[in-house]
Amino acid sequence: MRTLFLFFGRLMRHALPLVLAGAFCLGTAAGVQARQVDVLWSADAGVRDAAAEENMPASASAAREKAFEQAVWLEALSMADDGLSDARRELLREFIVPRAMEYVQSYSELGSASSDSGTTLSVDVLVNRRALKDTLRGLGCMRGSAEPVEYMLTIGGASDVWDELGRLQALYNTRVTQNASVAVFLEHRGDMWTGRLDAGGHSRAASGTTLADAWHGIWAQYFSSLAAAQGPHDALVLQVSGWFTPDGVESFDKELSSWDRDFDEAGLAQVSMETAGISARWVLRGASRGALERRLEAALEGKGLSWVLEPDGSL
Repeated sequence: MRTLFLFFGRLMRHALPLVLAGAFCLGTAAGVQARQVDVLWSADAGVRDAAAEENMPASASAAREKAFEQAVWLEALSMADDGLSDARRELLREFIVPRAMEYVQSYSELGSASSDSGTTLSVDVLVNRRALKDTLRGLGCMRGSAEPVEYMLTIGGASDVWDELGRLQALYNTRVTQNASVAVFLEHRGDMWTGRLDAGGHSRAASGTTLADAWHGIWAQYFSSLAAAQGPHDALVLQVSGWFTPDGVESFDKELSSWDRDFDEAGLAQVSMETAGISARWVLRGASRGALERRLEAALEGKGLSWVLEPDGSL
């Protein structure tokens, strides 16, 4: 932050207005964000047995692993549809938590504190939100709709998969019905499962050693194509004006990074210092304009800031 002030100070000796293109980057909104997690652990079996917390870790390494799982799960919840049922949320947790390390970029242990109930380990976990968001989209957990996707099913080579198929349908929010516009074909041969999903004149195919692999492959392609078809193809430009110090820009930059459920990519394109104050401009791609407008109205109300959200090229 001190470097940024010095940078502004040197430029303020010259003419106004000043344009600082790319003064600093929107790193977290580009897809990575840190989350602090505290995990209680104890090597004493008696302490663990008496603990109210289920499956209390018995070592610092196990506590660290649990911190990773909790951080990734909390990030997933912050991006998934708010309307997920309790049953579907639990199925999502069972899918995400075992894969938590796939989304951990790095971590930092902030310290630990001991008490009669055990040792609390504090960990700052950097989570790849962009990759996690792609996974949630592939699971159909970002569609913003409670209505299941109806499909026709043809399955061959297996007869004892209906329980697993039921769980997959519940997680992905799909339902078998007659005369649906989506058709799914699943087949088991030897050690491999193959899947094909036909919809809208296009076929998506996938294979794997398990039914879940083939299922996820075809449905992830389908849900991603829905998002691409329904989402805006043009970028939006957000301009916010009225700050008096760079601290305000930096603070809002961090807040904007937490809204990435409502856009795919964002970048700080320009910071300008004028006689009326500091303004900043972000370019947002794959954005939900309505959702962003509601967030901006709530976040900036009463702060003396003005904002404009328009298609790229209009500002």
